[in-house]
Amino acid sequence: MFDRLRKKWRKYKARRLLSRQTEPKAIRDMAREVGELARTASLLGHYGEDIQSRIAKIITEMERLDEMTGKPEFRRLSPEKRQVLRQGLLQSKAQLMRTINTAAPPTETIQ
Repeated sequence: MFDRLRKKWRKYKARRLLSRQTEPKAIRDMAREVGELARTASLLGHYGEDIQSRIAKIITEMERLDEMTGKPEFRRLSPEKRQVLRQGLLQSKAQLMRTINTAAPPTETIQ
């Protein structure tokens, strides 16, 4: 009996965690964070045109996503679609972090 109750409690906690991670405010905060990382990456590195255009595209998409999360239509998206969106944001964040980490230092002088 306690095992069944424990399983239900764990499922409930997992559902609540997923719900918190995919709520519009959480996705809006993540979109803003990814947008800031993209702006930082564009300022730090001297990349080729293709990477700069991708970074600019990320910035505009994150601004659009920030606007979309404030609209009631966003709440109507299924939790699965919001989870896919969250996973894409996490991947973009990881890729931008790798890009920032590989950027050449702005000066040759050791600080």
